[in-house]
Amino acid sequence: MKKHMRLLLLAVMLCSGSVLCSAGTPINASDSVVTEVSRNPDGTPKRITVRVIRRGKTAQKMVTAYWLEAQPSNGDEVGKVSRADINFDGHSDIVVYLGEYSNRGYNYYDAWVWSRRQQRYVHVQKYHEIANAEVNAAEKCIESTSAVSFSEEVYNRYKWQRGKLILAETRPVENND
Repeated sequence: MKKHMRLLLLAVMLCSGSVLCSAGTPINASDSVVTEVSRNPDGTPKRITVRVIRRGKTAQKMVTAYWLEAQPSNGDEVGKVSRADINFDGHSDIVVYLGEYSNRGYNYYDAWVWSRRQQRYVHVQKYHEIANAEVNAAEKCIESTSAVSFSEEVYNRYKWQRGKLILAETRPVENND
C-alpha cells in the first residue's frame, strides 16, 4: 500500500507544474494536493487525509473525521479537491468534496484556508456543515440552501469576520409548487 501511494504521489507531482515554491507559502499551481479516503466496512467514508506535496515531500497533512453517517449517493466522488479563494484574501484555499446526500441532492464540502499568521492551512470547522456551499466572490460570502423540514428550505449567507466564518443571514426559501 505504501509503495503504491508513493508511486501515486510521484505521478501527481510529475504531472504538476515545473517551478515549486518553498515551504511556508500558500498553495500554488505547481504544488500537488493528494487525498486518501479510508472507508468503513460498509463502504461509507470514514476519514479523508489531504496532503499538500511540495518538492516531493508532504508540506502539510490535514485529516478530517467524516461526520456524516449516511452513505453518499456518489461515494466514488468523495475526496475530490478544488482550489478556491473561499475567504477572499487572494490565496487559493483547499476545498474537499464530501459527497451528495438526501433525495434533494445536497452536496457537502470541507475546507482549509491559508493563514498568513500561522503559515499553514487552517481547518474551517463550520464549512462541512453547510449544504450546497457556493462561493459568491462578488459579494464576498458563502451562500447555501438547505432543508429545514420535508417541505421547507432555508437560504443562508455566511460572511468572514476576523478570520471566522459566521452565519450573517437566514431566510425561508419560497416554494412555488
